[in-house]
Amino acid sequence: MYESISRPPKSSDTTIDIYESANLSKPYKVIAVVQANAGRRHKVADTLEYLKAEARKLGGDALMDLTQGPQPSGVIMPVGKAFVYGSMREIWSAKVIVWEER
Repeated sequence: MYESISRPPKSSDTTIDIYESANLSKPYKVIAVVQANAGRRHKVADTLEYLKAEARKLGGDALMDLTQGPQPSGVIMPVGKAFVYGSMREIWSAKVIVWEER
């Protein structure tokens, strides 16, 4: 969490949009970072909805700067007579923001 203020959660029907910080001209404040697993066994839509649901729980208005990438750790698996390094997890993260009024 980026702040110690506890915000009331948003309702489950609140729209949470995803923005890139470079494209925002409206004032905002980052209140947290949320993460989700989006590996091979997870649907992208489910992962995005999870991130949005986490933002709602924190009282956020939107998500910003969505990033995705493999988890830094993996496993070595035997494949025939060789061994392959692989990871079943891919971690996505985004900043949770609230709009500031000026």
